[in-house]
Amino acid sequence: MGLQSSSRETSHATFAELAAFRTKAIEMGYPSLATSALIGWELLQREAHIFIRSTADHYRPPSHVYVINYKTSTGSWDPLFNAKGKALYPLLMAELDAIKELRPTGGLMLRRDGSSLPWFGKGETLTQVQRITKRIILAAG
Repeated sequence: MGLQSSSRETSHATFAELAAFRTKAIEMGYPSLATSALIGWELLQREAHIFIRSTADHYRPPSHVYVINYKTSTGSWDPLFNAKGKALYPLLMAELDAIKELRPTGGLMLRRDGSSLPWFGKGETLTQVQRITKRIILAAG
């Protein structure tokens, strides 16, 4: 059938690369994309869940965050603190706390920066997120 396999492995980001991306995203005026990268890193969420399915109601401080397995459409309430009372995601929690204050009645957790519009387009496409993310990655080196 003419199919060819590539032996190239997908490289995984390091925490230093995540930090560089987040710094550059904030510098370029996209703090919501910086938060989205941290959500993906900490909660292992796919972009569709982060931008399309995640609502302010999914974050319930001080105890839990709702994490959805997008492939199986099942979710669970994961704790925000360990058994000793130490925060599991202190940086993420601080950012989600600030977002939650803006959306006390619910709605999408992440919206376009400087707008109340969602990041996704028609048919739940994330083309704009992907395009801007690529620019940030290139700018961050």
